Amino acid sequence: MSYCLNGLTIPPRSDNQAPPVFPPLILRLVNSMVYYGLTLNVGSIIEGDIYLNFFIISVLEVVCYFLLVLFLTGPIGRKPVFCICVLLGGVACLATALPIVLRYNAAWINTVLSNLGKFFITCSFALVWIYTPELIPTTLRQSGLGICSMTGRIGGIISPYIGSLGSSISGPIGQTFPLLVFGSTAILCGISALFLPETAKRKLPETVEEAEEMSWRSQKTKSTADVEKPRPC
Repeated sequence: MSYCLNGLTIPPRSDNQAPPVFPPLILRLVNSMVYYGLTLNVGSIIEGDIYLNFFIISVLEVVCYFLLVLFLTGPIGRKPVFCICVLLGGVACLATALPIVLRYNAAWINTVLSNLGKFFITCSFALVWIYTPELIPTTLRQSGLGICSMTGRIGGIISPYIGSLGSSISGPIGQTFPLLVFGSTAILCGISALFLPETAKRKLPETVEEAEEMSWRSQKTKSTADVEKPRPC
């Protein structure tokens, strides 16, 4: 099946892999859903005072942006930072179910883990705006980025409805159920991102074929004579 984007036809692939625009769509959808889900539902899924919790996540958001600049200017790259942040954010959200499993009623555990999840998801949400455009080839980047933004808005639209699921589920699992949904989707997103290529200090793909061939394995096997001068971070 061929795809048409920005007036260009993406031919079908024999190996049944997704076109280069589809992985960024998943990253933007999940990150927007979890980010806005934790932000807009701070009063319902995070225990404690709503004003104090909102102040905490606001301060953490500013801190994560400063730390993200330090990481991006270092030698680590985009992919490791993104995968680590989104995976840790998902694990922190899932860990909010531990007090229920262990039958240990402590509101501060939910507050700490929820804010940790919000911190790491904020880092990945900021980085996804840099990482996803670099995955899309130049011939499709403008339209692809627009479609990614639209997909991200869909994630933001459905996030309040996921946050309201806690009120419709009775029992102790009800309050943490939205965090379980956000955490599991974030972990799946982080695992899928492990199969994407690194883009830092690499030549951006110009065509669909270059985007499909760009991978960590091709980066290792290419000789330095064939690789163009790395672009600045």
